Amino acid sequence: MKKFATKILLASALLAVSACTGSDFPVLIGNDSQENIRDNGNIVPAAAPQNTAKDTFAGRKIESFRRELEQIKASFLSNREEYTKISQNLKENFTRYNTAAAEIENKLRAGTTPGNPELSVRLNQAQNNIQTVSTETDALNALITKLDDNASAAARLHDSIGTTLSLSGANEEDRDRMENLQKESKDLLTKTQTAAGNAAADSARWQQTLNTAENKIGRLDSGIRAGKFQKPKPVKKPTLFGTASDKETTPAASGEAPLFIAKFKNDDNSYKEGLGTAVKAAINSKNNAVFDVTAVSDSLSSAEARLYAKRIAEEIKAMGVSSGNINLSEEIRPQTEGAEVWIFVR
Repeated sequence: MKKFATKILLASALLAVSACTGSDFPVLIGNDSQENIRDNGNIVPAAAPQNTAKDTFAGRKIESFRRELEQIKASFLSNREEYTKISQNLKENFTRYNTAAAEIENKLRAGTTPGNPELSVRLNQAQNNIQTVSTETDALNALITKLDDNASAAARLHDSIGTTLSLSGANEEDRDRMENLQKESKDLLTKTQTAAGNAAADSARWQQTLNTAENKIGRLDSGIRAGKFQKPKPVKKPTLFGTASDKETTPAASGEAPLFIAKFKNDDNSYKEGLGTAVKAAINSKNNAVFDVTAVSDSLSSAEARLYAKRIAEEIKAMGVSSGNINLSEEIRPQTEGAEVWIFVR
């Protein structure tokens, strides 16, 4: 009798719970993540949850790569926006300088009072514009480093994805996602490299423009003081390795200390950073600095040294130095190992 009453009480409780949940079937209160009740009343373990893409090794790598890719993208987009602003500032200030310089030159050609105060004010405005161009060019050079960093990070990411793809064990879904990610990283790599290259080319052009403008401001200043236009001096063509008699008086032969020495082994380009620093420092200390680029080698490597010297001369020109302020010469030194290029400044 007691057993029958217990069964009736349990059934009543189950029906009450069923009514509360709105279900037509009994529900066992508890954690159903570990065990469930089937229709026949037997308690059986619940089915284990299926792995998602993130639960696999490849899936976790994909998520990591995705986060890294988005970080590089965000940095690159920020740098590209800064590049647009710098370019706009450069163009606007150079246009203002050009307008003022043309106005001053026209009045000097027509003749004016020496020390004309109005022209002095305009020249001061032009100088301020060129100073802004110089500041923005420095900002552009700093930005190039950031863009180079973006390109390097994108290249490392692309290589890492390729390495992971080469490993076996990834399922088809993970492999498809990884291949799509590799395409995205390749596209980002191309964009970052292109942007860095364009910025470097712009920097070289602005350095040349800045050098020309500063020389012109000097002539306009002299013209204002004289009250007449000062014709620019003709631009000298670079001296290319000179004659035999010239070689005897090269800076290297005279015992002068070089500004910088570039040594080449297996076509190494590690000299570029040091060369850039040395040339910029020389330009900052003397606007019209002259650079003597000397190919130094033993007799067996003279042709190779000449090629390197020509390359470095072009690189110095790209930094804003007038071609007339670059001379090429050659020095044969038997004790030299391979090809070297010595750069002197005066």
